[in-house]
Amino acid sequence: MTFSVEPEALDGYAAQVGRAGDDATSIKDYLLGYKVDSGWDGLLIEAVGNSHVKAMDTARDLGGRVATVLHDSHNGLV
Repeated sequence: MTFSVEPEALDGYAAQVGRAGDDATSIKDYLLGYKVDSGWDGLLIEAVGNSHVKAMDTARDLGGRVATVLHDSHNGLV
């Protein structure tokens, strides 16, 4: 049994991983644009306590971590 890799396929995979990293960065940046305001929506969100703020902070942090892993993986494949 042999294993071979086409260089073009590896380049394509590296590009796909890079695009996924860009998407993860976009998600994180999108989430950074939404803070709880003091208007009606803010009152509804504040009613559930601090859990919404914690969830959003966790989602932003996770988006950044995923983006870092994907971008570093892309760099390792190129």
